[in-house]
Amino acid sequence: MKNVECLAARCAWVLAVVITGFGVQARAADSCDISVIPEEIRTKLEKNYPDWLPERLEHLYDEDRQFWIKDHPNECPGIAIGHFESRRERSYALLLLSKPGRKKDFA
Repeated sequence: MKNVECLAARCAWVLAVVITGFGVQARAADSCDISVIPEEIRTKLEKNYPDWLPERLEHLYDEDRQFWIKDHPNECPGIAIGHFESRRERSYALLLLSKPGRKKDFA
């Protein structure tokens, strides 16, 4: 229950974005490197969300990190790639967190 409450509190600062696009998935040494998503989507992210980044293992609470590593050892907790909306088109779901030091003014 503690993890659910912590997660709910963190959601105030989390932005989830689902983007559908074409492209070939690249493999990066760092699974949270946004180079794994197509350039067109990366460009939009950099333009529209310059102060945000995908959630990384180090952002997870210890217990959550252990579960994640056990079930998804080579995957980034902030980037999901799959066929969520169409069998033909690859989709990208991103869990974005505010970068450290980002101004917290929301207009």
